[in-house]
Amino acid sequence: MMLIWLLACAPEPAPEELVVRGLLSGQPTDTLHALARIEPTSPMVSWALLGQQITALEEERAAIHAAEQSMLLQSATSAIEAGDLAGALPALAAALEQDSPAARQRLEHLTAAAASAEPAVAAVIYSSLSEIWEHDRIRYSDFARRAALARLSMRYTPEALAGTLSAWEGVSLSAAEHLIARLDREYHTPIDWAETSRVTANQLSWFSTDPGARSVWPELTPETFAVPSAATSLETHLGQLTAATVAGEAARIPSEVIIAEWVAAMCRSLDPWTRAVWPAEIAAWQAQHGGIYYGVGLELAEKDGVVFIDRPLLDTPAWSSGIHQGDVLLTIADDRSQVSLTDHPADRRGTLAEAALQGEGGTAVRLTVQRDDENTSRTIELTRGPVKFDTLAGHHREEDNTWSRWLSQSDGLAYVRIRAFRDYTEADFDAFTEPLLDEIRGLILDLRGNPGGDVNSAVQIADRFIADGILAELSGRVEPETGPDIDPVTGQALVPWNHAVPGHGLEGVPVVVLVDSDTASAAEILAGSLQERAGAQIVGAPTWGKGLAQALRTEVERGYAVQFTNQIWTLPSGRRLDRRTDGGVRPDLVVSLSPAERFQIGLRARQRGALRVHADGHPMVWLDTVRRADLPVLSADPAMLWGELVLRAMLEVRSTSDG
Repeated sequence: MMLIWLLACAPEPAPEELVVRGLLSGQPTDTLHALARIEPTSPMVSWALLGQQITALEEERAAIHAAEQSMLLQSATSAIEAGDLAGALPALAAALEQDSPAARQRLEHLTAAAASAEPAVAAVIYSSLSEIWEHDRIRYSDFARRAALARLSMRYTPEALAGTLSAWEGVSLSAAEHLIARLDREYHTPIDWAETSRVTANQLSWFSTDPGARSVWPELTPETFAVPSAATSLETHLGQLTAATVAGEAARIPSEVIIAEWVAAMCRSLDPWTRAVWPAEIAAWQAQHGGIYYGVGLELAEKDGVVFIDRPLLDTPAWSSGIHQGDVLLTIADDRSQVSLTDHPADRRGTLAEAALQGEGGTAVRLTVQRDDENTSRTIELTRGPVKFDTLAGHHREEDNTWSRWLSQSDGLAYVRIRAFRDYTEADFDAFTEPLLDEIRGLILDLRGNPGGDVNSAVQIADRFIADGILAELSGRVEPETGPDIDPVTGQALVPWNHAVPGHGLEGVPVVVLVDSDTASAAEILAGSLQERAGAQIVGAPTWGKGLAQALRTEVERGYAVQFTNQIWTLPSGRRLDRRTDGGVRPDLVVSLSPAERFQIGLRARQRGALRVHADGHPMVWLDTVRRADLPVLSADPAMLWGELVLRAMLEVRSTSDG
């Protein structure tokens, strides 16, 4: 009885204490109740204002959810009725996130309609369906098979044939054998050759019965390729490939076609991320993964067949050229060709212009442009140079186009977004944060929408926050290339690549990481490592769940490049990220956003990050204002507000413990 009396008489914790408890234990409802009780004279009155903003947002979010469900279904239905099956998919996929029975019904209609759709449309539909049903292995396999069949049919239409053969120019048997042997050695698990031979046999069977392929090569019949026995080793698999090539050549089919189809099927049998790249595509592939291409640094837009400058990019050839946002692009010429955009169909002008602007570094390109307030056109000559994809962003642009990294400078709260990881992201992150190290008390690291990329950059950024110990682990059949173990100059042992090196300025700084379902791969490694080793709080939705790493190998002299899965990543605790089993990184505080909310948040972030002025001081305006007028407005980013509250709670705990 005495214990009950004591408990009943114990003073209730102050609202401030309940706020901190709720935030750090992932209890948003309890937190909002406690925030509502904070007095105007409390030092945490600014917290209460954030709580009021979040509470008000809930009404906006409810209105958005109700409106978007109806809009999505209406949009999907209209697209299906108009025969635009592929156009209905984005709306249906978004509606399915809210587990809409009506959306599932329309999805069944779409699935049935895909059976009689053109190959290009069917390929899109079946690929999307395989992603939607990826947790149902039977449906996933069926839709993946249908997608592969549709893509094969696309390659041999009269319109696509020239492009197909051009993309496979330079394919050779020796290159394919070397590529396959590399996969046999370095793929992260031993290859199941029986399964691989089954998939490649199916590919040849589909090819031999495809109407388009048979119209191109009349001697191709279902009997051209004898059904091979199941391979049991690399040697028997390569023997099957050689036999298939000989059989194809007897039917007057170029060996490049058989080899490319075979290798594509073999890679598909391993996983969705393994693929071969042949000589004609290696340069573009390297540029894509390197994050740098050669061009002039212009982002284009198109409306009603008119191609105009959306914005010149900082630190590119176009930046100081005098080209302004809104200038209409008329012609593009260099030593190879001249493209007059008005000579081409309106729906192709934007694509043509993008392609014509790119070329080899150091080459000249001449642009003819016209400004609204000028009656005559003018020609500007630029020299193509490297255009780098910026993987980092701050909270907003200042008037001089520099990034502000402050969420609240007076409180020492910084914000950095990492869009993706390239081999230069680590150095850019240091340049981004080092000027602020004396002022930063806490940091929000935004990894939402980050698909991954260079994992070593992600691990090294984790090192900036962690003083010692393991940052991540990986395993595979071949040891990764992680650099030397011994300093070649001093002869001293170097710290292993995945161990933290002490002495960085962000060590011990409280950090909140924002994530969502599109946070994947290297971004998950960074988020999970910070959660387990730096005490970071994760706010948002569970991440994608991809604990696999791909190696990129280029063998220009041998005539191929290849991307393949060579390692399995695990967090410092040993937990593997796998969407089909244990899932991705789990948030400490869950803030799930609907598609319409994510769209509006992304739109607002792009607006905050838009350049303010041209190089000559002429103002730039925000042109990307596309938003449905009948969709309710979300006035703030809920995950950002919750992230700021959590960060303030972490700082409060630190202040209390230090005091």
